Amino acid sequence: MKKLMLVFLLLPAVAFANLNRGVFFGGTSAFVNPKNHFSHSGWRGVRGFAGYQFNKNIALEAGYASLGRSKTFKQYEYDVMGSMTTYLHKPFFAFIKAGVANMCQKIKVGSYYNHSHKLMPVAAMGLGFQFFKYFSTSASWTRYIRIGDIRKIDFIGINLTIHIPT
Repeated sequence: MKKLMLVFLLLPAVAFANLNRGVFFGGTSAFVNPKNHFSHSGWRGVRGFAGYQFNKNIALEAGYASLGRSKTFKQYEYDVMGSMTTYLHKPFFAFIKAGVANMCQKIKVGSYYNHSHKLMPVAAMGLGFQFFKYFSTSASWTRYIRIGDIRKIDFIGINLTIHIPT
């Protein structure tokens, strides 16, 4: 009888732990402030991402972002970031992320394009709200940190994320 009671007491905890693990994917619509000599004003940017939530606090994600374009210039990146999340008071949460991005620039020079690729550190933080069991939204600020001739880039956006528990 004691074992049966223990199972009934632990079952909700195990079920809740499983809801915190799983695959997630989403998108971001953002304002990009490139801080470079190609633009004195910001661009609209987008980012798609997917990842795996190991528990309620730790996740790993990969993403692709378009950071701006014009007739003679295009900038985009691929990234991998680790994430730490804490619930402030359910359903509100805060997160920080850190990782590395492969920053790509495509610049038209005369009749040909000059391509450059550089690995850059990237960090992000934000506040979010889980409004349904499997959906959340958040506001985030991402900083691509300056390396060489690619200056720092700020990416300020609104995210929508779908969580699929495993």
